[in-house]
Amino acid sequence: MRWRSYFLATTTILLLRTVDLFLTWVYTPDLEHEWNPIISFLGISWPGFILSQVLVFSFIAGSMLFYFRREPTVSAPNGLSFQDFTYFYFFGELRPWRRRFLSFPHRLRPHLVFNGFLMMTMSMIVSTFAIVNNLLLIAGVQRYVLFLGSHYRIFFPAFFITAGLGSSDGPRRPTPPLPWKTTGTDLSGEALAST
Repeated sequence: MRWRSYFLATTTILLLRTVDLFLTWVYTPDLEHEWNPIISFLGISWPGFILSQVLVFSFIAGSMLFYFRREPTVSAPNGLSFQDFTYFYFFGELRPWRRRFLSFPHRLRPHLVFNGFLMMTMSMIVSTFAIVNNLLLIAGVQRYVLFLGSHYRIFFPAFFITAGLGSSDGPRRPTPPLPWKTTGTDLSGEALAST
């Protein structure tokens, strides 16, 4: 396991979350202007908010353990396109495209590794955005405060439209044959020994 990297990442996330909570308290001590759905919809106060942040941090730190304990190699059949390789990596077998929906993976570990990486990355990005947001609100930057009113009405529809367009498959291109002739390769492209 990569303990040093794990502790560095968890310390970074903990520091970012703590600074975010502190700046939230500076900007809105009574949480009246907080946009977090836990507070704005459920009406939770500071103790519940801090408890939810501790639980979220614990969940992210636990998920990151899978990422930092990942195996470096993956054995897969030769000649797979990237899309087929990712399906094989996550589900352990190849299926026709129409049977890939609503299928349950045979191996759960690749999903946990990917989600650990995703949660770590997104937590750092979202916490950094929240810190910058709170600093601009505390400083009272007028352009930013006026921009916030239209930002969320424009951002979320544009995000979902571009995410939907970006995830479409498009036409399938033939995959060129791979230069090695073994039963699989590791992630660096080196051939694995045949079994």
